[in-house]
Amino acid sequence: MNKMNKKMRTVASKRHIPIRRCCSCGVRREKSELLRFVWSEGGVQRDYRQILPGRGVFCCDDLSCLRGFEGKKRKWKRLFHRKK
Repeated sequence: MNKMNKKMRTVASKRHIPIRRCCSCGVRREKSELLRFVWSEGGVQRDYRQILPGRGVFCCDDLSCLRGFEGKKRKWKRLFHRKK
């Protein structure tokens, strides 16, 4: 690999923006635009800084999406990969 290709790869990797899907409406957005929730101590907890350990689920900051997410309690087992 020559020096030019190496520089181009470095620049391209810095532009990577993670994309996540809303669990309620299914819209794909940048990770920073979505709210993250994790399963903690037997319940759902909002991850404000998006750094808590565990399976994360993303949801839009829209009231209808949040209501839809809250209404999917029966699907939380699948969303959070819970065994119980």
